[in-house]
Amino acid sequence: MKLHSAENNEASSNDFAQKINSLSNRYVSKINGILHTIASLTSLGHGSSGAFGKVNKFFDKLAFVFTKFVAPILSYGTRAVSAFKQKNIFETVIKAIPPILMPFIGDANVDVVYGLSTGFNCIHDLAQDNLNTKSAANSDYAAKAAKSKESFSGHAKLLLEETKEMIVKCFKGELDAKQTLVTLGSFLILGGAAPIILFARKARDTVLARACGLARSIGGGIGDVVFALYKNDPHRNKVGILCGIASVCDIAKRWVGEKWGQILIHAAAAFNVSGYAAWNSRDGNKGAVVS
Repeated sequence: MKLHSAENNEASSNDFAQKINSLSNRYVSKINGILHTIASLTSLGHGSSGAFGKVNKFFDKLAFVFTKFVAPILSYGTRAVSAFKQKNIFETVIKAIPPILMPFIGDANVDVVYGLSTGFNCIHDLAQDNLNTKSAANSDYAAKAAKSKESFSGHAKLLLEETKEMIVKCFKGELDAKQTLVTLGSFLILGGAAPIILFARKARDTVLARACGLARSIGGGIGDVVFALYKNDPHRNKVGILCGIASVCDIAKRWVGEKWGQILIHAAAAFNVSGYAAWNSRDGNKGAVVS
């Protein structure tokens, strides 16, 4: 009786935490969108002086303070804590990336930080989906998976094994089309995001920022299309559409003048935060990538 009571209490606690997480992400998305919309509209005014210019500067700064400091903590930080409680060290680190790195990144490269997290997250979720599939089909493997969750090292070792297997299958052509596209898209995202974070974190339109930013956005765009076209899953469709619009803005922002570049940076930040907030509002145990 005590065991069942403990399990029921844990389930109730998880349900409550999920509801809070979903509500938090919903408001993060709305507030962030409003701030960036105001900043974009006021930037269309004439000049940067006078009352209108001051309003624009205020909302420009406020929007990115929210995007870089508040949104990552509320959206990703809460998921990192949840993953830590579940002894999933990989997801803990993945979800901690935006809150840790975002304050050190220029406004034009918000998408790059999210990309670094997303690239690893997609691979992690595919491995988790593979683990769940095996557990459902094999009781011995299910017992092994359950045992692994008793420690950080055990769960990490099992997920690492599944990740290696999934990558090998990808290059052997043994994954289905959706899984292959998401995996290859993740590699493009990581290949584009890492150099910008290391060598051009404040740049918008340098050669490196443009080339690597394009790779990051194309990789993300591949996953966005897969999500947007996924059948019978409105949640994935929503994430794909929001992040897909952001990807277009992220590409364009590096090839236009400063004024329109800033407007596109605001638009991309609004859609990126909305998309990833929607992603993080989903129950982590259900996965967020194609299976």
